[in-house]
Amino acid sequence: MICPNCQCNISDDSEYCVRCGKLFRTDIVDKIADNTSVDGYIEHYISEMEKGKNPANVSIIYTLLPLNIPYLYKLPFTGINLLLFILHFIFACRFFGDKAGVFSVPYIMGSLAMVVVYYIYNIFHFNKERVNNATIRIMRIQRDNSDKSVEEIDKLCVIDGKKDYKMFFLSFAINIGAFLLFNLILDIICNI
Repeated sequence: MICPNCQCNISDDSEYCVRCGKLFRTDIVDKIADNTSVDGYIEHYISEMEKGKNPANVSIIYTLLPLNIPYLYKLPFTGINLLLFILHFIFACRFFGDKAGVFSVPYIMGSLAMVVVYYIYNIFHFNKERVNNATIRIMRIQRDNSDKSVEEIDKLCVIDGKKDYKMFFLSFAINIGAFLLFNLILDIICNI
C-alpha cells in the first residue's frame, strides 16, 4: 500500500503511515501509542482534538498564553500579529484618541474589536494550525533527506520537534520590551 499523503510504501494492514503519521482510520487513535516520533509530533495534536479533550477544538493553552505559546510551537507570527493588534489599540487610546475628535471612539472601538476577534479566532483554530505547521515541517524534512531511512527521518523529526523553551521565555521579554518601547515612543510623540 502507498500512503496517499507522502507516497511512502507501507504494509497493507497499516493503520497509519510510519513516515508522515497520517491516520487511515480515525477510530484507532486511542490504540496508537507514541512509539514513533511522527506520532508524538503530529498525531498527539490530532488525537487531542478527536478525543474531545478540548471542547469544540478550543486550545486551552493558547487561551491562557496567547502571546507566548505560538513561539513554543514554532508559530511566532501568530503571537506577533496579536501583539501588533494590541499595540495598535494602545496607539489608538493614547495618541489617536486625543487628535481625532469625534472619530476617536469608533477608531478605538475598532482597534479593540480587531484584538478580540483575532484572539477568539485563534482559540478555535490554533490546534489546527499546529498540526498544519508540523505537517509542513515533516514534509520538508522528508524532502531534504530522501536518501535516509524511516528511522533516520524519525530521529530528525524528534530533533526538529523539540519544543523551543528558550524562544518561549524570550517571547516574554520581547513582549514586555515592545510594550515599554511603544509607550515611550508614544510619550515622546504626545509631548511634542
